[in-house]
Amino acid sequence: MNFVTLFQNKKEKIIIIGAMILILIVVGLIWKFKAGDSQNSSEDFADVSAMGQTAKLGSLEISFYDFKEGDYETSKVDENLQRIREKYLAAQIKVFNPSSDQTENILIILMDDQGNEYKINHSVPLYVADLKNFGRNMAIYPRIMQDGFVFFTEISDQAKKFELIFTGVESGEKIAFKFER
Repeated sequence: MNFVTLFQNKKEKIIIIGAMILILIVVGLIWKFKAGDSQNSSEDFADVSAMGQTAKLGSLEISFYDFKEGDYETSKVDENLQRIREKYLAAQIKVFNPSSDQTENILIILMDDQGNEYKINHSVPLYVADLKNFGRNMAIYPRIMQDGFVFFTEISDQAKKFELIFTGVESGEKIAFKFER
């Protein structure tokens, strides 16, 4: 008994063939996404640099010097009315716009090797006075140099490797700085 004679009914043949096509499509999509995940995420970046280097994002020159981890006492309290302590990771950066007429807007995020993405927490500098704050303004005006720390909170304790990612709002261009704890 062969495969064709096994299913004499036309309706059964159509259902089986349709199911096989659907399975092939699903397997193909899974393979495509798995292949995309296994590629280095840094391939999307115009430049990938290490801590201590300077990279270009459009007309901007961006440097990432150092990072510090610590904790701070928040204004939140627990059930015993004790102030809650939270951890932070602060990245020391410098951004210079050598252009004489072009303002560049940037977005900054932190990604870890666990797949977590962290956004800047602008409230931390209120509690950590000993580190110079980069500031809230991410519009880098012509001939301006801005430097200081950007703060990220709720960092996974298991994360060991990080990418500090800068995106040009207008261009969509991205650069990254890789570093490890």
